[in-house]
Amino acid sequence: TDKEPVLVKVANASVESWKSAQGSEIKAKLVGIEDETTYLFETEDGKTIRATANQLDKESVAKARKAAGLK
Repeated sequence: TDKEPVLVKVANASVESWKSAQGSEIKAKLVGIEDETTYLFETEDGKTIRATANQLDKESVAKARKAAGLK
């Protein structure tokens, strides 16, 4: 059975720079982490971007997890 994804919401997130594994940068705020694997960002124009840990550079992943209170 499909279980509901576990979403850890990030309160009071501000717009920051995040880097992809390929090195491109987005300016967005982290709104949450789903199932500890999918990172949900909202861009300044309100678009939602979903990225997996593999699609982000290691520093961005570490920063996102810390913001969400995950280890």
